[in-house]
Amino acid sequence: MGKYHNVEITTHNAIKINVDGGFILPKCSAAAVARNSDGKFLGCSTLTSTCTSPLEAEAIAYRLGSQFASRFEADHVIIEGDSKTVVQAIMSTNDEIPWRIRNFISDIRYFQSVDNRLHFAFIKREANVVVAHSLAKFA
Repeated sequence: MGKYHNVEITTHNAIKINVDGGFILPKCSAAAVARNSDGKFLGCSTLTSTCTSPLEAEAIAYRLGSQFASRFEADHVIIEGDSKTVVQAIMSTNDEIPWRIRNFISDIRYFQSVDNRLHFAFIKREANVVVAHSLAKFA
């Protein structure tokens, strides 16, 4: 599996995708914002869905980021967001995954298995890109 602690972009051919999820029962929204190693905006993606918890919304956002990564050619893609639980679930064994997000984590692991460029990172909420948070709220 990929790395998730203190992932640094060490090449010029890398992309960072910030993700965030928003939740108001019974709906959620997710956003992914891509930037290159120079901080240049490359694109974004949003979606809305139904879900039953903020944790599901965050897992959906990480899945969206994993799907969005396939649109870019880069040596490394770092997907980062402010859900430590989701990142730990991506890195853990199946028995340790909260049941509400098990299917989303399975999807993310599949994307990771076919795209070895993907790495996952947890960042504090204050450090998450304001744009990703705003897009998730707006979506």
